[in-house]
Amino acid sequence: MLYESMPYIRKKEIQAPPQPISTADLRSIFLETLVEIALGEGLGITAKCLKLIEQMVNDVLQKHLSELSKPGVLNHAFADFEEFVLRMVADARAKGLTELHEDTFSQAKSQCGLIFWCA
Repeated sequence: MLYESMPYIRKKEIQAPPQPISTADLRSIFLETLVEIALGEGLGITAKCLKLIEQMVNDVLQKHLSELSKPGVLNHAFADFEEFVLRMVADARAKGLTELHEDTFSQAKSQCGLIFWCA
């Protein structure tokens, strides 16, 4: 069965549990968002690209976990992560790719202005 691309609808804020959120919970939130956006846009993700994104998420969580425990900061970081992935999608579309690649990751990473996700 073929699935049509459904444009990703940005979330206003993430629904984090009221107690302090764990690193594992945050990692899941970000990676699930990546997959949701890619699938919604009808794109796959190469294994190398997924590893790069996982490493970026792990690095951000390791360096900024205490900051991310603040709801306003977490929601800003989440919105910027969505933007980061959508920049990857736009680059993949511009290049005629059917998957997010290391090139699309590098292109998004080279653009600044995103809290925590910038080069």
